[in-house]
Amino acid sequence: MNRRLFAIVLLLLGATACSTPEFIPVGAPTRPLRSFDRIDAAALRESIPKKDPPPVQAPPSPSAFLQSFRKDLILRLHRKQVFDAPSGPVLMVEGSLLRYETGDRKPSGKQDTDLFAGFVDLDVVLRDEKGTRIGGGRASVIGTGSTPDMALSNAEKKAVWAITSYLRKQANKGPTKGEPDEP
Repeated sequence: MNRRLFAIVLLLLGATACSTPEFIPVGAPTRPLRSFDRIDAAALRESIPKKDPPPVQAPPSPSAFLQSFRKDLILRLHRKQVFDAPSGPVLMVEGSLLRYETGDRKPSGKQDTDLFAGFVDLDVVLRDEKGTRIGGGRASVIGTGSTPDMALSNAEKKAVWAITSYLRKQANKGPTKGEPDEP
């Protein structure tokens, strides 16, 4: 009886701890990512569809995130000791920003002061040094915060975390221990 109860508790804990993946790959990479030694990322392209009719309140501008994505992604991978060799084959990461907006959210309890949600969706393409597409996927994340800007900032971080986590696992490189700033 105790073993059955223990197994049920573990199953429930696993189900609640592992939410929907934030990066969903589109198929398996056509070339193993562990065959790459370095990484480079292009600045994000904005591909947010225009809303008809336009919103009454001006939407937040993603211009800073479009530029910082490249730096944040590469820095995080290098801190994880992934794709940080001085020479060798280069993995190129390209991305398009598909969604960048905030919304209200209902707090989940008395201690929850996060009244806003930030939504970031990215389409990511992985290419080899010849420009051939070898993989990709979509990162869809939600960040929360006490202000709209904080919610979007948290969503931006989670988007970078989701992509770097996928790349690190696919490359099977880097330390497995988490960092203090991970969600």
